[in-house]
Amino acid sequence: MRGVGVGDTAATPFAAAVTWILKDGTGMVGRITFAWIEGTRLDGNCKKWRLFADILNDMAMALELLVPMFLTYSTHILCIATALKSIVGVAGGATRAAITQHQAIRNNMADVSAKDGSQETFVNLCASAVGIIILATFDEGKFVWHLFTIFTVIHLYANYQAVLSLKMVTLNNARLNLLLQTYLGTEMVSSPEVVNRHEAVILGTGLSDLDLCGFRIILGASLQNAMACSKVSVEDIRLLAHYYHSKRYLIVVDTTGRRMFVSLLRGETAVDVIQGYFHAVILGIAVCIIREHPLRVLNTPQSKSSPVICPVHRLQEALVNLSTTDTVSRIQNIPMVAMMAADDVVSTEFPDFIQIMQKQGI
Repeated sequence: MRGVGVGDTAATPFAAAVTWILKDGTGMVGRITFAWIEGTRLDGNCKKWRLFADILNDMAMALELLVPMFLTYSTHILCIATALKSIVGVAGGATRAAITQHQAIRNNMADVSAKDGSQETFVNLCASAVGIIILATFDEGKFVWHLFTIFTVIHLYANYQAVLSLKMVTLNNARLNLLLQTYLGTEMVSSPEVVNRHEAVILGTGLSDLDLCGFRIILGASLQNAMACSKVSVEDIRLLAHYYHSKRYLIVVDTTGRRMFVSLLRGETAVDVIQGYFHAVILGIAVCIIREHPLRVLNTPQSKSSPVICPVHRLQEALVNLSTTDTVSRIQNIPMVAMMAADDVVSTEFPDFIQIMQKQGI
């Protein structure tokens, strides 16, 4: 409270009001901006954003504890802390809804949500009791940072373990990348338990599409965005639509920015979405093989009994068999042999991938 003028004889009601308005206004702007920028990514990465929200919340509380030490910059510190808390509110609320939906396996979201609220209330009640004990035990202002550090470590560790315990049976980019890496290298699909155990929960970490196939894959990109970023014409899009006429998607490649735009046709199914991503990964690996770009998935050891034992090696064989076709695609400036080999591998491997994945309960 001292940060906003409480106890300061020189402080005026107007100054305090301005401070609160700036603080709350910063939080509102931060909430709107964060939801606009990251809103579409919260569902798919609910584990990472849930843990990140907990970290930001502790950072905001640490900043608030710093206010009495830096009264000159109290307004700036409070604005930053409020902005962090606004992000926590959006990320925490959105990810809680996603996790509740996952846990409601019997379509009982109301029941799960009510019990989750009761659990949180019980934790807050215990925290209040601990707070009273601490106030009665320690003098005011003593061991503040020691206690804050201890409880912050406990809080973050508990939330880290809670996020790790989640066993999602749905697919996001990270889990699909892990499945594809295993399948392309071993022709096996991991179970949901194994995939969730290997999924990174720290924001910015984990196996990315760039690591897997050498390209960033923008799934569900609009044709307008794909055309603007890859600089292809309307006529090129028509040719691509003809090339992918049997698919429920088309892939536009931006070789300069190492991006692949997967545009989906109206009425696509979940299988169509997975197939589009699968096709983009295979095409990216094919281009990297031709251009001798190193990828982790290409380092899978081969069996002595057969030169081709897994999908990635079948892709290499297809590229060798089609090596006489060395023309470059006029549309996307990539070797036509890569597109042809990717088509062959997808047509033979994707049905098996989906079948094995369904048997694993994904």
